[in-house]
Amino acid sequence: MAAATSRRLSRAEIANAMRRAGWPASAIPMGVAIALAESGGNPKAVNRANRNGSTDYGLFQINTVHGSLLRQGDWSDPVDNARMALKVYKDAGNKWRPWATYNHGSYRKFYTAKPGGDPSLSTTIPDPDKGIGEG
Repeated sequence: MAAATSRRLSRAEIANAMRRAGWPASAIPMGVAIALAESGGNPKAVNRANRNGSTDYGLFQINTVHGSLLRQGDWSDPVDNARMALKVYKDAGNKWRPWATYNHGSYRKFYTAKPGGDPSLSTTIPDPDKGIGEG
């Protein structure tokens, strides 16, 4: 387990944490965007402002509705948090819908096909949660 940090992680560091957690390569560009939109890349981010009184933790802002999942590792460790996020993603049918930043589209400003690269130099690839013709 890597030591937790309070500094913001780069795209490359988030992508590396996702790879170490077992994410498929095809999901990493979107995952990096989701993590940046959710936590700003801060592995120790905590959000207590949810309308339902729940709290979100870590890089991928894992919600307390996943209490047992949060107890399976150190939520402030980027690799552990990415593992937790992978479980949430898989439980949702390999979809990003559990993340509010996906549903509201705020991830889009961070989305690039090259997780370690400069988004201004990269081509955007189709959204993996949308079928052909859905936009």
